[in-house]
Amino acid sequence: METESRTLSRPRSRKAGVFAVGILAGVAVVIAFASSAGLNPAKSVDARMKTVLPASIRPHTLTTLNSKFAGRIGAVHVAAGVKVQPGDLLLTVTNPDFELEYERAQVHLASIEQRMTQHGRDRLIESQAQTAAAALKAARERLAGVSLDDAQKAYQSAVANVRNLESLAQQQLATERELEDARKIEQTELRNMRAEQEHVSRLKEEVEAAQARVEESREAQLPSEAANFAAELREAQEELRIAGEHRDAQRILATTRGTVLRTLVNAGDEIPSGVPLLQLAQFEQLDFDVPVGAELARDIKVGETVKLRIPTEPPVRIAAPVSAILLVPAQDQSAYTIRITTQNPSPSALLVGLSGEVEFPHTGAAWPRFQF
Repeated sequence: METESRTLSRPRSRKAGVFAVGILAGVAVVIAFASSAGLNPAKSVDARMKTVLPASIRPHTLTTLNSKFAGRIGAVHVAAGVKVQPGDLLLTVTNPDFELEYERAQVHLASIEQRMTQHGRDRLIESQAQTAAAALKAARERLAGVSLDDAQKAYQSAVANVRNLESLAQQQLATERELEDARKIEQTELRNMRAEQEHVSRLKEEVEAAQARVEESREAQLPSEAANFAAELREAQEELRIAGEHRDAQRILATTRGTVLRTLVNAGDEIPSGVPLLQLAQFEQLDFDVPVGAELARDIKVGETVKLRIPTEPPVRIAAPVSAILLVPAQDQSAYTIRITTQNPSPSALLVGLSGEVEFPHTGAAWPRFQF
């Protein structure tokens, strides 16, 4: 019986041995494959899990040009995507007062230079009186030719129209669009009336100045005539210089090289002083901004190296240090922005406005984990 028992158990032992050999061979094949692929079998699963967050791509250097005076947009000479150099013409903003100021300064300087070339006491005094009288007459004629009635009536009519539409809107007899258009017209007429008032005020000042010159010419003191003319000449030259700067300021020129990111006004727009006109960007450096919460921002340090995925064709992955951690107002819990500033690997590609990805070296519980 003992011999028979050994005979019956021998086939089972042989099958178990074959099965064990098969498992060992399979494990060896897996290890060999992992080694040939450069993977660590113990860490291959964890290596595929990365802390990857989306990032907004923005230009690191962004310049906004604002209007320095009120006026009308005469023309927009560039469009989004156009590359510019310092001195290139971007926009034209017209202001009629600047042209009038420059013409007056020219006339004033020419008048003084002409008077200085005259010789003789009587002739000089007579010329002064005639010039002053002619200037006074011209100033009075310009003042008489301007009336505020039309501008005031237009504004009063616009105000009345707004009040009427407000009443109708309350009765649901007028739309909000009609009321909004009426309010825009009211604001435009108000600006026009104020512009006319300023124009009339300047003309009155011109009349007063001309009247003063007439009185001075009648009481001219000949011994100080040369000194007076020299002082007037310097003042007139300075007035012309300032007026020339004002006139030239109507041509908005680029002060730095860059690419037009967006234009913010259109031809024909009436603008006050301080309005943004356009934005210029330099694409040599890019900012990758990642919105995160306070817990995530606390785990990252400025200078810490992260990996960026830049959406070029084909995509590029580079390492770069964290440049800043910013506290920004936000309606959600993403009150912080982690910013990584890096060189643009493809300055000719339009990357601004696209989304990139940032891979962080953190895998704590506070960080979300994504497949990379």
